[in-house]
Amino acid sequence: MINFSKLNKAERGAEIAPPLQELHDKLEPAFPLCEFYVSSVTHQYLDGVKKFYVKQIDVIQKGEVLGSIGVTDRYVSGRTQQCCYVMSERINKSRGISNATLSKDIKVLVRHAKKAFICKSDEELLNKLKESIGGLLSSLMHTSRHAVQWSMDTNSAGFDVFLKQYKAFIKGETKVVVEVNPKVFDEKKCKQYKKFLEAENICSQFRSDSGYVVLTKLDGSFIVYDVKEKYVCTIKDISLMPIHMQNKISVLNILEKEDIVETMGVWFTQENDQRLYYLVDGEVKTES
Repeated sequence: MINFSKLNKAERGAEIAPPLQELHDKLEPAFPLCEFYVSSVTHQYLDGVKKFYVKQIDVIQKGEVLGSIGVTDRYVSGRTQQCCYVMSERINKSRGISNATLSKDIKVLVRHAKKAFICKSDEELLNKLKESIGGLLSSLMHTSRHAVQWSMDTNSAGFDVFLKQYKAFIKGETKVVVEVNPKVFDEKKCKQYKKFLEAENICSQFRSDSGYVVLTKLDGSFIVYDVKEKYVCTIKDISLMPIHMQNKISVLNILEKEDIVETMGVWFTQENDQRLYYLVDGEVKTES
Protein backbone atom coordinates (compact mmCIF):
# COMPACT_ATOMS: atom_id res chain seq x y z
CA MET A 1 0.00 0.00 0.00
CA ILE A 2 1.29 3.46 -0.92
CA ASN A 3 1.04 6.06 1.85
CA PHE A 4 0.27 9.69 0.88
CA SER A 5 0.22 11.09 4.44
CA LYS A 6 3.38 13.21 4.03
CA LEU A 7 1.77 15.29 1.27
CA ASN A 8 -0.51 18.26 1.68
CA LYS A 9 -4.25 17.89 1.05
CA ALA A 10 -4.16 19.01 -2.60
CA GLU A 11 -1.33 16.60 -3.48
CA ARG A 12 -2.86 13.49 -1.90
CA GLY A 13 -4.90 12.79 -5.01
CA ALA A 14 -1.77 12.57 -7.16
CA GLU A 15 -1.86 9.97 -9.91
CA ILE A 16 0.69 7.19 -10.10
CA ALA A 17 2.19 6.36 -13.49
CA PRO A 18 1.44 2.72 -14.47
CA PRO A 19 5.15 1.72 -14.61
CA LEU A 20 5.75 3.09 -11.11
CA GLN A 21 2.62 1.36 -9.81
CA GLU A 22 3.84 -1.90 -11.33
CA LEU A 23 7.28 -1.48 -9.74
CA HIS A 24 5.66 -0.88 -6.35
CA ASP A 25 3.39 -3.91 -6.74
CA LYS A 26 6.43 -6.11 -7.49
CA LEU A 27 8.43 -4.77 -4.54
CA GLU A 28 5.74 -4.78 -1.86
CA PRO A 29 5.62 -8.59 -1.39
CA ALA A 30 9.45 -8.71 -1.53
CA PHE A 31 9.69 -6.21 1.35
CA PRO A 32 6.87 -7.12 3.77
CA LEU A 33 8.34 -5.10 6.65
CA CYS A 34 8.63 -1.91 4.58
CA GLU A 35 6.30 1.04 4.19
CA PHE A 36 6.05 3.02 0.96
CA TYR A 37 5.65 6.78 1.45
CA VAL A 38 5.19 9.25 -1.42
CA SER A 39 7.96 11.81 -0.88
CA SER A 40 7.84 13.89 -4.07
CA VAL A 41 5.22 14.92 -6.61
CA THR A 42 5.20 16.97 -9.80
CA HIS A 43 2.33 18.77 -11.54
CA GLN A 44 1.06 19.82 -14.94
CA TYR A 45 -1.74 22.09 -16.10
CA LEU A 46 -4.28 20.35 -18.33
CA ASP A 47 -7.05 22.58 -19.71
CA GLY A 48 -6.28 25.07 -16.97
CA VAL A 49 -6.56 22.44 -14.23
CA LYS A 50 -3.56 21.65 -12.03
CA LYS A 51 -2.96 17.89 -11.86
CA PHE A 52 -0.46 16.19 -9.58
CA TYR A 53 1.61 13.10 -10.36
CA VAL A 54 3.71 10.96 -8.04
CA LYS A 55 7.41 11.41 -8.79
CA GLN A 56 9.15 9.50 -6.00
CA ILE A 57 8.29 6.98 -3.24
CA ASP A 58 10.53 6.33 -0.22
CA VAL A 59 10.96 2.75 0.98
CA ILE A 60 11.13 2.80 4.81
CA GLN A 61 11.74 0.02 7.30
CA LYS A 62 11.46 0.76 11.03
CA GLY A 63 12.12 4.45 10.42
CA GLU A 64 15.18 3.89 8.22
CA VAL A 65 14.95 5.04 4.59
CA LEU A 66 16.36 2.12 2.60
CA GLY A 67 16.06 3.96 -0.71
CA SER A 68 13.52 5.30 -3.17
CA ILE A 69 11.70 4.36 -6.36
CA GLY A 70 10.43 6.88 -8.84
CA VAL A 71 9.58 7.78 -12.41
CA THR A 72 11.32 10.23 -14.75
CA ASP A 73 11.72 11.11 -18.42
CA ARG A 74 14.77 9.91 -20.32
CA TYR A 75 15.83 11.29 -23.70
CA VAL A 76 17.02 8.70 -26.22
CA SER A 77 17.75 9.55 -29.88
CA GLY A 78 15.72 12.73 -29.66
CA ARG A 79 12.71 10.98 -28.14
CA THR A 80 11.33 11.15 -24.63
CA GLN A 81 10.86 7.88 -22.80
CA GLN A 82 9.22 7.42 -19.42
CA CYS A 83 11.20 5.06 -17.21
CA CYS A 84 11.44 4.17 -13.53
CA TYR A 85 14.42 4.22 -11.24
CA VAL A 86 15.71 2.66 -8.04
CA MET A 87 17.76 5.02 -5.85
CA SER A 88 19.94 4.05 -2.89
CA GLU A 89 23.23 5.11 -1.31
CA ARG A 90 24.36 1.51 -1.82
CA ILE A 91 24.29 2.07 -5.59
CA ASN A 92 27.54 3.59 -6.85
CA LYS A 93 27.99 4.17 -10.59
CA SER A 94 30.56 6.17 -12.51
CA ARG A 95 28.13 7.24 -15.27
CA GLY A 96 24.72 8.89 -15.14
CA ILE A 97 23.10 9.37 -11.74
CA SER A 98 25.68 7.89 -9.39
CA ASN A 99 23.25 6.53 -6.79
CA ALA A 100 20.39 5.37 -9.05
CA THR A 101 19.58 2.75 -11.69
CA LEU A 102 17.19 3.77 -14.50
CA SER A 103 15.40 1.26 -16.70
CA LYS A 104 12.18 0.55 -18.57
CA ASP A 105 12.49 -3.09 -17.56
CA ILE A 106 10.71 -3.56 -14.21
CA LYS A 107 12.43 -6.92 -13.63
CA VAL A 108 15.84 -5.23 -13.80
CA LEU A 109 14.75 -2.62 -11.26
CA VAL A 110 13.34 -5.22 -8.88
CA ARG A 111 16.63 -7.10 -9.03
CA HIS A 112 18.61 -3.95 -8.18
CA ALA A 113 16.18 -3.01 -5.40
CA LYS A 114 16.62 -6.39 -3.71
CA LYS A 115 20.37 -5.82 -3.62
CA ALA A 116 20.19 -2.18 -2.53
CA PHE A 117 17.30 -1.98 -0.06
CA ILE A 118 19.07 -3.55 2.94
CA CYS A 119 19.11 -2.25 6.52
CA LYS A 120 22.49 -1.02 7.65
CA SER A 121 24.44 -3.36 9.89
CA ASP A 122 25.60 -1.98 13.23
CA GLU A 123 29.17 -1.59 11.97
CA GLU A 124 28.10 0.20 8.79
CA LEU A 125 25.74 2.43 10.76
CA LEU A 126 28.45 3.21 13.32
CA ASN A 127 30.92 4.23 10.61
CA LYS A 128 28.31 6.36 8.84
CA LEU A 129 27.35 8.22 12.03
CA LYS A 130 31.00 8.80 12.95
CA GLU A 131 31.83 10.08 9.47
CA SER A 132 28.76 12.35 9.34
CA ILE A 133 29.21 14.00 12.74
CA GLY A 134 32.97 14.29 12.28
CA GLY A 135 32.54 16.15 9.00
CA LEU A 136 29.82 18.44 10.38
CA LEU A 137 31.81 19.34 13.50
CA SER A 138 34.96 20.06 11.46
CA SER A 139 32.98 22.21 9.04
CA LEU A 140 31.44 24.15 11.93
CA MET A 141 34.87 24.77 13.46
CA HIS A 142 36.44 25.92 10.17
CA THR A 143 33.48 28.17 9.35
CA SER A 144 33.66 29.88 12.74
CA ARG A 145 37.45 30.17 12.42
CA HIS A 146 37.11 31.92 9.04
CA ALA A 147 34.57 34.32 10.55
CA VAL A 148 37.12 35.28 13.20
CA GLN A 149 39.91 35.70 10.67
CA TRP A 150 37.81 37.97 8.45
CA SER A 151 36.93 40.16 11.43
CA MET A 152 40.57 40.63 12.50
CA ASP A 153 43.24 43.01 11.33
CA THR A 154 45.68 40.11 11.11
CA ASN A 155 48.44 42.11 9.40
CA SER A 156 48.59 44.69 12.16
CA ALA A 157 48.30 42.20 15.01
CA GLY A 158 50.85 39.84 13.48
CA PHE A 159 53.34 42.65 12.83
CA ASP A 160 53.13 43.90 16.44
CA VAL A 161 53.68 40.41 17.87
CA PHE A 162 56.57 39.74 15.48
CA LEU A 163 58.35 42.96 16.55
CA LYS A 164 57.97 42.04 20.23
CA GLN A 165 59.34 38.56 19.52
CA TYR A 166 62.31 40.00 17.63
CA LYS A 167 63.17 42.42 20.44
CA ALA A 168 62.96 39.57 22.96
CA PHE A 169 65.20 37.43 20.74
CA ILE A 170 67.85 40.18 20.58
CA LYS A 171 67.83 40.41 24.38
CA GLY A 172 68.06 36.63 24.77
CA GLU A 173 64.56 36.42 26.25
CA THR A 174 62.15 33.58 25.55
CA LYS A 175 58.80 35.21 26.36
CA VAL A 176 56.91 38.32 25.31
CA VAL A 177 54.01 40.19 26.88
CA VAL A 178 51.17 41.26 24.59
CA GLU A 179 48.96 44.14 25.72
CA VAL A 180 45.19 43.77 25.41
CA ASN A 181 43.41 46.43 23.38
CA PRO A 182 39.77 46.55 24.61
CA LYS A 183 38.70 48.56 21.55
CA VAL A 184 39.33 45.51 19.33
CA PHE A 185 36.75 43.37 21.14
CA ASP A 186 33.31 44.73 20.34
CA GLU A 187 30.17 42.67 21.03
CA LYS A 188 29.96 41.13 17.53
CA LYS A 189 33.61 40.03 17.51
CA CYS A 190 33.33 38.59 21.01
CA LYS A 191 30.44 36.38 19.85
CA GLN A 192 32.49 35.20 16.86
CA TYR A 193 35.54 34.41 19.01
CA LYS A 194 33.39 32.62 21.59
CA LYS A 195 31.70 30.45 18.95
CA PHE A 196 35.05 29.46 17.46
CA LEU A 197 36.49 28.46 20.85
CA GLU A 198 33.33 26.46 21.63
CA ALA A 199 33.43 24.75 18.22
CA GLU A 200 37.13 23.97 18.64
CA ASN A 201 36.55 22.51 22.10
CA ILE A 202 33.54 20.37 21.12
CA CYS A 203 35.37 19.11 18.02
CA SER A 204 38.37 18.22 20.20
CA GLN A 205 36.12 16.20 22.53
CA PHE A 206 34.75 14.17 19.64
CA ARG A 207 38.25 13.54 18.25
CA SER A 208 39.36 12.29 21.67
CA ASP A 209 36.63 9.60 21.49
CA SER A 210 34.23 11.18 23.95
CA GLY A 211 30.49 11.83 23.91
CA TYR A 212 27.47 10.47 22.08
CA VAL A 213 26.00 10.77 18.59
CA VAL A 214 22.19 10.61 18.41
CA LEU A 215 20.17 10.37 15.19
CA THR A 216 16.38 10.79 15.16
CA LYS A 217 14.54 8.25 13.00
CA LEU A 218 11.34 8.83 11.04
CA ASP A 219 9.32 6.60 13.39
CA GLY A 220 10.26 8.70 16.44
CA SER A 221 12.95 6.35 17.75
CA PHE A 222 16.65 7.21 18.16
CA ILE A 223 19.93 5.65 17.07
CA VAL A 224 22.54 6.24 19.78
CA TYR A 225 26.28 5.82 19.17
CA ASP A 226 28.56 5.77 22.21
CA VAL A 227 31.79 7.23 20.79
CA LYS A 228 34.00 5.95 23.63
CA GLU A 229 32.66 2.39 23.77
CA LYS A 230 32.20 2.11 19.97
CA TYR A 231 28.68 0.84 20.56
CA VAL A 232 25.48 1.62 18.63
CA CYS A 233 21.88 0.82 19.59
CA THR A 234 18.29 1.85 18.85
CA ILE A 235 16.14 3.42 21.59
CA LYS A 236 12.39 3.49 20.94
CA ASP A 237 11.59 6.61 22.99
CA ILE A 238 13.52 9.51 24.47
CA SER A 239 12.15 8.62 27.93
CA LEU A 240 14.24 5.42 27.81
CA MET A 241 17.50 7.36 27.43
CA PRO A 242 19.76 8.20 30.41
CA ILE A 243 18.39 11.34 32.08
CA HIS A 244 21.49 13.44 31.29
CA MET A 245 21.00 12.75 27.56
CA GLN A 246 17.30 13.61 27.79
CA ASN A 247 18.16 16.94 29.44
CA LYS A 248 20.75 17.85 26.82
CA ILE A 249 18.48 17.03 23.87
CA SER A 250 15.61 18.99 25.45
CA VAL A 251 17.79 22.10 25.82
CA LEU A 252 19.34 21.80 22.34
CA ASN A 253 15.88 21.46 20.75
CA ILE A 254 15.07 24.97 21.95
CA LEU A 255 18.12 26.38 20.17
CA GLU A 256 18.80 26.95 16.48
CA LYS A 257 20.72 24.49 14.33
CA GLU A 258 24.51 24.63 14.94
CA ASP A 259 24.10 26.71 18.13
CA ILE A 260 26.70 25.26 20.50
CA VAL A 261 26.28 24.72 24.23
CA GLU A 262 29.74 23.70 25.40
CA THR A 263 28.46 21.65 28.35
CA MET A 264 25.79 19.88 26.27
CA GLY A 265 26.51 19.71 22.54
CA VAL A 266 25.06 20.79 19.21
CA TRP A 267 22.62 19.53 16.57
CA PHE A 268 22.50 19.44 12.77
CA THR A 269 19.96 18.35 10.16
CA GLN A 270 20.28 15.29 7.94
CA GLU A 271 18.23 13.91 5.04
CA ASN A 272 14.43 13.97 5.50
CA ASP A 273 14.88 16.64 8.24
CA GLN A 274 16.27 14.06 10.67
CA ARG A 275 18.22 15.65 13.50
CA LEU A 276 21.77 14.55 14.25
CA TYR A 277 23.06 15.47 17.72
CA TYR A 278 26.51 15.42 19.22
CA LEU A 279 26.20 15.28 23.02
CA VAL A 280 29.23 15.86 25.20
CA ASP A 281 29.98 13.35 27.92
CA GLY A 282 29.04 13.94 31.56
CA GLU A 283 26.08 15.12 33.62
CA VAL A 284 24.38 18.48 33.08
CA LYS A 285 25.32 20.84 35.91
CA THR A 286 22.36 22.81 37.26
CA GLU A 287 22.33 25.56 39.86
CA SER A 288 20.57 24.65 43.10
